[in-house]
Amino acid sequence: MTPEESITLIKANLAEVLNPEIIDNVILKENRPLRIYWGTAPTGKPHCGYFVPMVKIAELLHAGCHVKILLADKHAHMDSYTPIESIKHRCEYYRLLIRSSLKAIGVDVSKLEFVVGSSFQDSKEYQDDRFRFSNNVTVTQLIKAGSEVVKQGENPTLGSVEYPIWQSLDEEYLDVDAELGGVDQRKLFTFAIDHMPKLGYKVRAHLMNAMVPGLGEAQKMSSSEPSSKINLLDTPEEVTKKLRKAPRFTVETRDGDTLAYEDLSKLKEDYASDALTPQMIKPALIKTLHNLLDPIRKDFAADNEWQRIAELAYPVPVKPVKANKHKPGNEQGNDAAPEYHAETFPPGTAPAENTFRPNPESNYTTEALNMPALDMPGSKSKDIYNSIDSVHGRPLIGQENREIRGVHPRKRKKERSGLEGVGASTAYSVFDKVRDTVADKPNVEKGQRGYSGRREGGLAADGAESMPPVKADERAVREGPHKSPV
Repeated sequence: MTPEESITLIKANLAEVLNPEIIDNVILKENRPLRIYWGTAPTGKPHCGYFVPMVKIAELLHAGCHVKILLADKHAHMDSYTPIESIKHRCEYYRLLIRSSLKAIGVDVSKLEFVVGSSFQDSKEYQDDRFRFSNNVTVTQLIKAGSEVVKQGENPTLGSVEYPIWQSLDEEYLDVDAELGGVDQRKLFTFAIDHMPKLGYKVRAHLMNAMVPGLGEAQKMSSSEPSSKINLLDTPEEVTKKLRKAPRFTVETRDGDTLAYEDLSKLKEDYASDALTPQMIKPALIKTLHNLLDPIRKDFAADNEWQRIAELAYPVPVKPVKANKHKPGNEQGNDAAPEYHAETFPPGTAPAENTFRPNPESNYTTEALNMPALDMPGSKSKDIYNSIDSVHGRPLIGQENREIRGVHPRKRKKERSGLEGVGASTAYSVFDKVRDTVADKPNVEKGQRGYSGRREGGLAADGAESMPPVKADERAVREGPHKSPV
């Protein structure tokens, strides 16, 4: 290929070229290959829009250029799209996918050079130039330069504002003559042309390719907007679904004739005249895209390391578990209910530690307290008077006083059914409060009355027949309410 043919191919199929004379001087006067780079920030997954620069890179390689591909890891972090812990894996993912994409369109990838941005951007020289650069530009200039590439809100981050400085310095530290990018980077390119000479660095040529319109309302396919793009590793079903949902095709079908096109101009002409409809274009476009993407999918499916890197670069987000609705105060977790395993034993074979065997001499069952309220053998009127609304019991075998186990009114489980459950009085309701009686006290002489530390009728107190009459309302105030024994 002659130098003139090389220059023509380098400038072909582009939307615009800034400072094209630089290309001419390098090839015609310096008589050496053009050194050019194309940079990409490893943010979201690469999409079909990458085929446009890939085709141009193929032309540049065919024209004899030395092409570098910058994997701009620092830019990705500044652009607020890539978590810093995922950047390394995404750089490798991009490298593998770009190589496979170029191979799919017949490019010899052995001539490509991949460079990771942090390999030179962390150097002292680069950082010194970065600080020098920042003293020669204003925040307004930086925001304007990055407005088409870096998404900035009303209050942008410092990293996104600095983005143009880094991209301008990349041209110098990659030692290139030109940079390839999309038309959306025009403001970044003119910013570099205006400010790099102020640092004593030369101006570069800038080649701009057209942008692929995004699906839906997006102006371009963007790695950070999943709905605007077709990923290079999308499945055939995903590609078909996305293209069929594209709203830009609005013309209705008029006939079912098969039309063949050998050049794009004729296709555009028929589409403008409504002779070609979206319903006819979509199936052909889907088939063509599958032909391009199938080799990339096969490379990915055959490379276990690439698949491992993809999982690290783009981990599947875990959906938070929605807690079941519950009433306030009812604490519930998201843990799965534990499995229940019951062990059964034949009758008479259960281990002792798995079996409850009550001791009738030392354990007093709660059912044994179901006695008639007034069945107090050997009691006199004062015993009955002081024992109502209390538990009246006698010592068991081996007990000196009443050691009834498991029936304390504060520990006994409340009845949920039976007589008490419907509001009726039972032996429990009559004998709810534990009080000591004469039978429970050691060394008490026969005939002595009941003992109480809270009410009248203590040890050796007079019987009821010797006490003065007390009105019912006065006794109720003195003792508080008590339940009827019947």
